[in-house]
Amino acid sequence: TDFNRAVKQKSATATQLLMESNGASAARLPFDEEIVDHLSRAYGANATRVAEIARANSGASRLIAALPYVWAEVDYALENEMVVTLADFLARRTHILNEDRDHGIEIAPQVAARLAQKLNWDATRVQQELRAYQDQIELAK
Repeated sequence: TDFNRAVKQKSATATQLLMESNGASAARLPFDEEIVDHLSRAYGANATRVAEIARANSGASRLIAALPYVWAEVDYALENEMVVTLADFLARRTHILNEDRDHGIEIAPQVAARLAQKLNWDATRVQQELRAYQDQIELAK
């Protein structure tokens, strides 16, 4: 086996219907192929819920242009994964902390603002979350 050559197969998820947990066919996701592949792998049948959130909240755009994460994942994490901190979302629910060259620092304020709306954070709490995330970035370097 040659480990220096990765096998690259084109994903078929963009052309396939995803299945909901009850076995019913779900609508195709309104995302490009890379995002569909990411959502299918990360959420399985629940990818359709992320798509519903994206349609309802205009959350289909990417958080970071070079990565397949979308804004609807923030709302999904709040609704279904009990996300409670900025670092929880950027480091654990997604892997932006490790996958983005700048560790997601550019989008951290916008993500914190979105979390603040749903979690009733005041400005002081938002600043605490941003500082705590900056500390986590320093540990990750």
